[in-house]
Amino acid sequence: MSSKHTQFFMAFFLATIAATHFGLGYASGNQNTYLIEGFSKIDPGLLTNDWFTHQSKHHHANFCNIILFIHYLGLPMGVTLVSLEVLLRIIALVSIYKIIELLSQKYALAIFALLLAFFVLEETVSVCESYIFGEVLQPSSFGSTFTIVGLLYFLRSSYFASGLAMAFAGYMHTNFLLLGFVYLGLAHIFLGPKQFIKRTLLQFTPMLVVFSMTLPYLLQFMSSENSKLARDIIIFIRAPHHYFPQKDLVDFIAFLGWSILGGWSLITTYRENSLPKRFTAVYLSILIVIFLATLLTTVVFIPTISQLFFWRMAPFCVMFSQILFFNILVQRVYNSKNISFKQCAVELVFALVLVYLTKKYRYWLAMLPLAGALFFLLRPSFVKISTSKLFPQKHKLAFLSLAATMFLLVVVSYKSNVFYQKSTFINDFPPKRETELYKWCSTTEETSIFLIPPDLENFRLHAKRAIVVDWKSLSVHPDDVVEWYSRIQDICGVKNVASLIAANEGYSQLTLPQLNNLVQKYNIDYIVFYREHNKHALPIVFENETFCVVKLAK
Repeated sequence: MSSKHTQFFMAFFLATIAATHFGLGYASGNQNTYLIEGFSKIDPGLLTNDWFTHQSKHHHANFCNIILFIHYLGLPMGVTLVSLEVLLRIIALVSIYKIIELLSQKYALAIFALLLAFFVLEETVSVCESYIFGEVLQPSSFGSTFTIVGLLYFLRSSYFASGLAMAFAGYMHTNFLLLGFVYLGLAHIFLGPKQFIKRTLLQFTPMLVVFSMTLPYLLQFMSSENSKLARDIIIFIRAPHHYFPQKDLVDFIAFLGWSILGGWSLITTYRENSLPKRFTAVYLSILIVIFLATLLTTVVFIPTISQLFFWRMAPFCVMFSQILFFNILVQRVYNSKNISFKQCAVELVFALVLVYLTKKYRYWLAMLPLAGALFFLLRPSFVKISTSKLFPQKHKLAFLSLAATMFLLVVVSYKSNVFYQKSTFINDFPPKRETELYKWCSTTEETSIFLIPPDLENFRLHAKRAIVVDWKSLSVHPDDVVEWYSRIQDICGVKNVASLIAANEGYSQLTLPQLNNLVQKYNIDYIVFYREHNKHALPIVFENETFCVVKLAK
């Protein structure tokens, strides 16, 4: 087996470890929202009286086809969805390795291992809670993976293949398609006028085909009389962590630190050798788009910019920054002759813990990535590391790859508790008291309607009973958003409820007359309370250490 094949095999092995480590999640998190449509089509009698299931306009309908296809094949749903999610992660990570090879084939394995270590540390999370990999299969799983595949083919100048990958990413999640037109269009402008028309036609024709399929829904979305009200509800009430940067500006400090390192590495790489022009074009276009979107939602606030969620590309931008920086770092370690190994080891450890510390103690250590970036810029000695006395030159590259790999394995081992927590397919999920509640619910009539605390997001999927509303699941269609918010206000007894915390507090303080009104309005059969919040002398039909269920006469 050739050295290149051995290196690829090792990269695939490391990618598989990292891909699995992101979690084996099923029937949790976003799947509480995204599995419902598919399951209800498989079993039309499921959640018969549930508003979200049968009356709202589900906005990721193409993901439903995955569920239906798995059912058609007769495959076990949980195992198949988990396996498909891990497979998508492996495809994405192997594509990233191939991107690194385009930049630096000689040092690719060492760079890749360092990158994976930071992927595990950061969990690919960046500003506005954007991420590349989640713990469950969802529409963005396809969007992220095929965006990376599309970027790989763009960097290889295979623009039609890139367009096909981006089109499929957008078919599964429209946000990736809309953003792709922006940053890839800018990247093609950066590549200059040569063959511009040919390049853009190859790139965007497949994407335009998918866009034409999505256009009727987008037009319906924009033409709704509830569009502005729904946008405000989503941005400022339901999901400010995604759409309202002022909510968590501390995240941008870490992003800025990596961007400084990436920019410095880009300039350094460009000066020292030939950096692929397409690599520069993609990196700068994504960086500029995120920078401008942030300015247009902080210095001034343009709701449309916020709603397009340009920050979805932030983790990809961080990924490129890290690839550029680790490329410089590994090259300097390999080629250096002057600085002591002891000094470089201390500084390297300092560098490697920066992001982890920021994640764990984010409020007072958020400046560390930025400080670290300045540290590297002001200390050129850091990247002039000497290992020649300890390791012969012919073994040095193997040592660097081994050291980076060992660091990745140590990080994976250290974060094993996170893997288990996210792996709802194999751990005790839902928690014991919730499971007891859902088991009892299965003894009620299938047509029963429940009133539940807003934060009990697993109820609909695991109890398989209709609910009035919860905080988690809603369609982003404007009419559905307005209806969702109306229901939230009803079950909280609070007008203009501003957050999940406020919703839970309002729900816990509902009076008996308010409960009676809700029972009549929504034809409710059972009411679920957290046990400490049940202050009413009502017939209790189920109770455990956490929950109690009461019943009111209709």
